[in-house]
Amino acid sequence: MLGIYMKVCLFSGIILAMPYLTYELVMFVSPALTSKEKRYVFLVLPWIAIMFMGGVVFGYFVLIPPAINFLLTFGSDIATPQIRIGNYISIVSRLLLAIGLVL
Repeated sequence: MLGIYMKVCLFSGIILAMPYLTYELVMFVSPALTSKEKRYVFLVLPWIAIMFMGGVVFGYFVLIPPAINFLLTFGSDIATPQIRIGNYISIVSRLLLAIGLVL
């Protein structure tokens, strides 16, 4: 049970800190950019955070329910799925992080 709490905290922390981590990465790279490149990067930076959070919300409300339904019904004629809460939290948190990074 403690492992589940740790996974939820870890992935929640990564998801919530992603805009700040992106900002820190841009600040690390910005001395090597020209002024024109910096202007474009700073215009795009807020959109990166918005798109990441939008991807996480889209994944949670649109993609996760059909994915879980598919995973629970796949091969149900052969065996009965016995899902644990730890497995559920693990797959949902990984999918949300991956979808947020992709979108």
